[in-house]
Amino acid sequence: MEALRDTIVKVDLKELGRNMDLIAELCGPNVAIMPVIKANGYGLGAVGIAPTLIEHGAAYLGVATLTEALELRKAYPEYPIFILGYTPDRFNEYVVEAGITQTVVNFDQAKALSDCALSKGKKLTVHLKVDTGFHRLGTSDREELLKMAQLPGLLVEGIFSHLALASEEEDIAQFEMLEAIIEYLEAKGCSFRYKHIADSIALVNYPGFRMNMVRPGALVYGLKGYRRGFIDVRPCMSVETRISQIHTLSEGEGVGYDFLWKAPKDGTRVGAVPIGYADGYPRNMRD
Repeated sequence: MEALRDTIVKVDLKELGRNMDLIAELCGPNVAIMPVIKANGYGLGAVGIAPTLIEHGAAYLGVATLTEALELRKAYPEYPIFILGYTPDRFNEYVVEAGITQTVVNFDQAKALSDCALSKGKKLTVHLKVDTGFHRLGTSDREELLKMAQLPGLLVEGIFSHLALASEEEDIAQFEMLEAIIEYLEAKGCSFRYKHIADSIALVNYPGFRMNMVRPGALVYGLKGYRRGFIDVRPCMSVETRISQIHTLSEGEGVGYDFLWKAPKDGTRVGAVPIGYADGYPRNMRD
């Protein structure tokens, strides 16, 4: 469809693919990559960027919600899709029918998913979420995790956690806690195809935390938030617009709400561009 305005977002799929290749090179051949494309691919368009991510080796497409997962499932009927967030029990049928991999955070949720899958003659692929101290989703109760892993309607493919990134000491403690829980569950007969805790920052900062899967989000799109190490990713999005009108101001004349900026001299020229907070430009940038 033709863009009916002057402000557009351009996504460079070549740069996106290059970023994925660099992440794969950094992590090595034994580490699977789950690019996170929640929030409509961080605003880039999840359905539009998915083919490039798939082409460049994504083992999974990671999203936050069922709505996001179903949008991708419609576009890519066979590709592995992972819901990192919580799905309410009343929507379990959608998860099972679409064959989406679901995060499970406690026994009650896992049992409801197992029962739903069995009622349809299926098994649902899930990953166990371990709460290692972030206290967002998951449980650290080893016996509860073991019971979850033994439910007949679930195929427990993986186990994971999420770092708080509060300090190196806290990060190490979280990682070691996950390792200890995995060791306990494996000693009880569980096996996991995927083990993961590293996001964009952790996969660069802590090579030893990569396990056999990583979950880069911002890094895929060229944003660097790590504190050590290096990876030469580049932004793959640009915003372009055109000036709508130019004003010539006298010294002291104000611009915008509250006149927070004023012309420093006579003859100052300012341009108005058609872009604002509805385009993702923060309102507080005016300050």
